[in-house]
Amino acid sequence: MIPQGTRGEILQLLKRHRGLTIAQLARELGISPMAVRQHLMLLEGEGLVEGEKIRGRVGRPGLAYRLTRDGDEIFPRRYDVLAETLLDAVAELHGPETVDALFRKRMERQLARYSERLGHLDLPERVRELARIQADGGYMAEPWRSNGNARGEHGFVQYNCPIALIARRYPVACHYELELYCRLLGAPVERVECIAQGGTCCRYRIGNGLPVS
Repeated sequence: MIPQGTRGEILQLLKRHRGLTIAQLARELGISPMAVRQHLMLLEGEGLVEGEKIRGRVGRPGLAYRLTRDGDEIFPRRYDVLAETLLDAVAELHGPETVDALFRKRMERQLARYSERLGHLDLPERVRELARIQADGGYMAEPWRSNGNARGEHGFVQYNCPIALIARRYPVACHYELELYCRLLGAPVERVECIAQGGTCCRYRIGNGLPVS
């Protein structure tokens, strides 16, 4: 989300004009160069802008500021709408089984990518590592454990679903996500709440570590 106030204005100026100096930003905003510098320091600290040296006609090289990749990504994106449109076209042209095959291939690639990170760990550690992987992917995931339960149930919860729009239209996405978790953890996994089905989070309960075929 684009910040409000002057920092948001700076980001929008840098989106429109690649590489602006502090003096140029000050003129555009009608504020002092010192004030611009303070805002830029905050934006740099957040990883949204960066300065690159430019050489003028005389004197020391100056700095021109531009958006970082993260800074560029805070502007509105509708990748989900594009993905949904493409999946609709695939289903129309080649049938729903092709959409199923696409999500299975995605799951297989994720399995290959993450298996090495989890394979040597015991089940509780695998759950924690899987939560870290999903947190890095934007799922706001964290492990949980029911200490008051005699069975010692544990699992993890995801407070965000980056593909919720797609999953609502194509539940097969959730199906293969659950299969991925079962295979990565080597244990039965039960989804007890799902964002795509109207839940406030995606909550998973992990079984007792029995192998999953």
